[in-house]
Formats: sequence, C-alpha cells, structure tokens
Amino acid sequence: MKKTLKLIAIMLVALCLLAGCGKSNDDSNNGTLEADYHLETTERPSDLAEGSSLAEILLAQFMENKDKSLEEIATALNSNEALVFAHDTYEVEGNWFAGFKEELSGYQSARAIVPMIGTIPFNMYVFETDDTAALMNTLNSLVDMRWNICTEADQMLMKAAGNYVFVVMAPWSTN
Repeated sequence: MKKTLKLIAIMLVALCLLAGCGKSNDDSNNGTLEADYHLETTERPSDLAEGSSLAEILLAQFMENKDKSLEEIATALNSNEALVFAHDTYEVEGNWFAGFKEELSGYQSARAIVPMIGTIPFNMYVFETDDTAALMNTLNSLVDMRWNICTEADQMLMKAAGNYVFVVMAPWSTN
C-alpha cells in the first residue's frame, strides 16, 4: 500500500512539473486565480466547491493585494477570517522554511504566516525576488507536503505576480 501511495505521489509531482514547465511567467493573467503550480495530496472533498478551499481563498486575497508592499500583503493575508487557528506573521531570517526539503535561496526577502500550533498542516509564504520563474522552479522541486511527521497538507498553490511569489500549503478547510 505504501509503495502504491509513493508511486501516486511521484506521478502527481511529475504531472505538476510537466504542467508547470509549459507555463510562461508573464503577468498578463494577473486577474485570474489559476495557480502557477498546484499539488493535491488527497482527493478534493465532494462538498467543497472550486475556489472555496483555504488555499484558494488565500490565493484570491494575495491577488487582490499583489500591488502592495511585501509587509502589507502579509498583514492582509494574516488578517484573513478563513484562518480560524492561532497564527502569526513574521519576516523570515535565514533560509530554512517549513514545508521544503532544503534551505532556500534566490529571494531578497520573505514573510511567513504560520500557525502557533505545529500540528496544523499549514504554511504560507510571500517571497520578493528578481527572478520569479527560477524561485518557483526551486520551490516546486523542494516542496515537502509532509514536513511534520504528524501532518500533511492537502493542497499547495503557488503563484507569481510582479516580483512576488506566493506559496500556501494547507488543509482543504479548517472546519
């Protein structure tokens, strides 16, 4: 059973990589909510409408605020009512990010919005970078949806807008 799940996960990652390689990084579709990278580790619940998952709600809010400063974007995301668990935002110092297998580089600054309780499968980051395509490829290749032995995020969405890269790994909902 574990081998089957690993094979399915590898096929999903490969599919995401293949689908992502064909996308350009132009900002001509800034108004859309289509993620540049999208990964699901579990099947979407049948009663969860498109656009209503926690990650999709937060992606929509990022897109509404994409023209603001990094700090303003993080503050807006941090105040989203969909985040019903205790959480906080902070400027990231260093290169280690929960949800990724290795240290990250290729960005000037980053803000994190994370839960206060480590067992909640949620991480959200906004990176400021001069090369969104390169950073997104790095992030996509290093993503680890099971960064904590006790938890695994259901959905990961990543989107570039201007000099920002938004990444969220989340459960389908917090209800």
